[in-house]
Amino acid sequence: MHTLYFEGFRATAPLLSYFKFSLDDSIDSVCTDGERIFFNPKFLALIDDDSLRFILLHEALHMALG
Repeated sequence: MHTLYFEGFRATAPLLSYFKFSLDDSIDSVCTDGERIFFNPKFLALIDDDSLRFILLHEALHMALG
């Protein structure tokens, strides 16, 4: 199980199972509407695992904190 860290916050991978994910060619990288996290598939193919973990937690915090 991976633990994700971001500016003093910690979350485990199961937390992400509550979120919905979509691929979207119309966006540049990653965004959220508060209910779903959208990824551009070309951007997703370019980033490494550490970057993906950071992005997931970053977007999850947007969702959690509004």
